[in-house]
Amino acid sequence: MRQFKSIQLTLLLLIFCAGCSRMKEIPSPDTFGKTELVPIEINAEGGTAEFDILEVNGITEPVGISFEPPKHGTLTAVQNTSKFRYVAFEGFEETESLNYELCRPGLCKKNQVKIKVSKNPAKPCFPVYSESFEYSAQQMALKGSLIYKYPFHPGDLYCANNIQKIDSYPSFISKCEIVNDSINITLRYIPLVTTMVGIIKYSNCDTSNYPFECEQRTLNFVIDTGKVYCNSIFHVNNMSRPYKARYSRKVRRADFANQVEACQRNIDEVFFDVFPVSENLQVVNYHDDEDICKILRKKPGANHNQPFILGYIFRNMAGIKDTGQVNVEF
Repeated sequence: MRQFKSIQLTLLLLIFCAGCSRMKEIPSPDTFGKTELVPIEINAEGGTAEFDILEVNGITEPVGISFEPPKHGTLTAVQNTSKFRYVAFEGFEETESLNYELCRPGLCKKNQVKIKVSKNPAKPCFPVYSESFEYSAQQMALKGSLIYKYPFHPGDLYCANNIQKIDSYPSFISKCEIVNDSINITLRYIPLVTTMVGIIKYSNCDTSNYPFECEQRTLNFVIDTGKVYCNSIFHVNNMSRPYKARYSRKVRRADFANQVEACQRNIDEVFFDVFPVSENLQVVNYHDDEDICKILRKKPGANHNQPFILGYIFRNMAGIKDTGQVNVEF
C-alpha cells in the first residue's frame, strides 16, 4: 500500500513538471509566412559566385529550396550550409536568370536570382586531327528504316566554334547532313545485296581565324542488309501536291512511282491500279501504245464543293500491297 502511494506521488510530480514546461514554451515567429521573397542580383566575376537564399530573405525556419536548372552553367549546394555555388560555362559573360522556389507544408513562394557573369573568357581551343584522314564504320540495317547515323572521325577532337560541312556522298543517298555532332543519312533505297558500301567526305573548319582552315575526312560506311531486310521496306505515301486535270486525264503508273518506298527491284513493275476514293470521281479502263492506264474524270452531276480524292495501289515482289491518296484538281 505504501509502495502504491509512492508511485502515485511520482506520477503527479511528472504531470506537474510537464505542465510547467509547456507553460514556459514561446512559439517561434513565422518568418517564412510573413516574408515576401525578394529578387536577388549578384555578380559572378570570373564566372563563379556563392549566395544564400534564406539569409537574403531573412528566413530562419526550415524550408525546402528548389531551382530551375541553369542554362549557361552549373549550380551545386555548398555542403553543411544553406548556400549555393554557381559556376558559369567558359565563355559565357552575360546574365543568367534562375527561378527559385521555397516551400513548407501548405505554402510555397517563388522569385528569381539574376547572376551577372563577367571576366569569364573561353580558353583558346584548337582542333586535333588523327594522322589518318580515313576511317570506317559498319552497322546492321534497321528493320523498315532508310535513316542511319554515323559519328565523326573517332581520332579527331573538334572545338565548339568549329563548323563541319558535307563535301560529297553517293547518289543512293537522298539526304546527308550534320545533326548534333553526327552525320545523318537518308537512303533512297536498300539494294538487294548482303552489304551496302559507300563513301562520305566531310570537312571540319576552324573559324577562329580567317580564312577558315579546313581538314577533310573520309568515312567508308558499310550497311549489312541481311537476307530478309527488303521485305520489311514497302510503303506507299500520299502525294502532297494536287493531281491536276482539266476535264479528264490519263492516269499512268509513272505519275505515282515516286510515292513508293521499297528496296531496289522489289516492286512488281506490272501491277498498278487506281480507284475513286470520293464518290464524285470516275475512272474507266484505257489502253494505248505506251502503257496500260485509266481515264480519270468527274462523275456527271458531281458536287464541286467536295474534294476529289483518287486512290492508287502498288505491290512488291512478295505480293504485299499498299495504297496512297491524292487530291485531284480540275
